[in-house]
Amino acid sequence: MKIEKFLDSNPFAIMAIVTQEIDRSIRADLMDEGLTFMQALALVSIFFEDGKAAHPKDMAETFGMTKSNLSHLLNKLQEMKLVTRKVHAEDFRRQQVSLTVLGEKTCQRLIRYFNRMQDRLEESFGDAESLKRFNKKIRALSEMN
Repeated sequence: MKIEKFLDSNPFAIMAIVTQEIDRSIRADLMDEGLTFMQALALVSIFFEDGKAAHPKDMAETFGMTKSNLSHLLNKLQEMKLVTRKVHAEDFRRQQVSLTVLGEKTCQRLIRYFNRMQDRLEESFGDAESLKRFNKKIRALSEMN
């Protein structure tokens, strides 16, 4: 098609197309877990926090989500019995999100999945440093928008 010349020279168009392809692939990969990519990422982020507990406000900032969207995400994870929410012990205005036993087991599978993805990417890029440079370039492109 004639549009291919445009696509070859336009990183934004290529990123939009590739993002859709990656999204479809990740959805298929996570289908057995019944999770979206962001739900999986949120679970794993809690897993790596001290005490395996996180604060929704911090999560929203880290993932670039609104507090409302994150709340919906956490509600779904809570319905799935993967996380629990409670008021923070030291600051009653803050919530704390923790993994359940089922959530921890799910995280272990997700971490293996994310590690496999990382290994494939590093194989493609040659090493972790090349991948980091690529990630910086992608972030720079997204900030131009």
